[in-house]
Amino acid sequence: MGLSRRKKAAFLLTGALLISQSKCCHDLNNENTLRHLYNLNGVVVTDDAFNFLNNPYSMTSYASDIDAPINDGMVPQGLTICDNLILTSSYDYNKESNSYLNIALDNGECLGTVDLKIKAHVGGIAYDKSNNLLWVANKGGYISSYNIEDLLDNYEVNEDITSYYVGKGCHNFQYPWLEAISFITVDEDYLYAGSFEILSSGRVNKFKIINKDGDIKLEYISSFRIPTKVQGFTFYNKDDNKYILFSRSFGKDSPSILQIFKYDEDIKDYSLNLINSVSYEMPAMMEEIVVKNDELYVLYESAALPYNKDGSKDKIDILDMNLLLKP
Repeated sequence: MGLSRRKKAAFLLTGALLISQSKCCHDLNNENTLRHLYNLNGVVVTDDAFNFLNNPYSMTSYASDIDAPINDGMVPQGLTICDNLILTSSYDYNKESNSYLNIALDNGECLGTVDLKIKAHVGGIAYDKSNNLLWVANKGGYISSYNIEDLLDNYEVNEDITSYYVGKGCHNFQYPWLEAISFITVDEDYLYAGSFEILSSGRVNKFKIINKDGDIKLEYISSFRIPTKVQGFTFYNKDDNKYILFSRSFGKDSPSILQIFKYDEDIKDYSLNLINSVSYEMPAMMEEIVVKNDELYVLYESAALPYNKDGSKDKIDILDMNLLLKP
């Protein structure tokens, strides 16, 4: 089999794998009701089972007025929230222009864009409130930090970009001999950087963010494995429980999966089928996700020029976490 045929076969296989992993799939209906897929207790849960339990496990998502940054051939990737601002990153599909940051109010009003001075995939961004920084996935196994005030007040990068190596064991899924950071999450004083994988589990590295008189250092703490096709993840705290949510997608013709686990620092592999989780089918090409209060913000890349077709998502979706976790 020639190289091009092998690549084609691999892409067909991975698309089939994503669908097979979802156990049972449902589309969004005309009312935008997002229906529960399965509860992974080692048993596939069907619609009939939920009807029998008088628990349809449905919830409603709604599109916000916040546009995905798809101008001039840019492809949306990263998403984070800074107070009442929605920040999204995007890269140039043609690899001619720098990556940029889009800044919008939470009512959808676009305030402007910032040239990030790098030509990277910028698959993940995360606001670090404690240190007044925006963390951005850069090339290879590196991430970069930006002073958030420069970005929001001046709409430009006013100082040298500081980069940190965080990519040990995080492979580039296309070129596995290289390293790549596909997404970033900041939770309290910790930064998490992870890799996207198609056929095998991905990896997340956890670091303690240490600020000593303005000198930022990242101290490696631990790592854990994650499911295939993770494009981003975030945490959510409710009552005495902490949850970890994975955005999983690959390809414009396959559904995305939002998968939710109870978080436990002792769990070192979230890709194991023995671990309980709740999952939902989502529209194709879901990217980074972030929680604000009790709402989950979801970014898609499907409306970008290279992928756009009928039904593409050109707005950020907002989901109710209370309904997602409804018992």
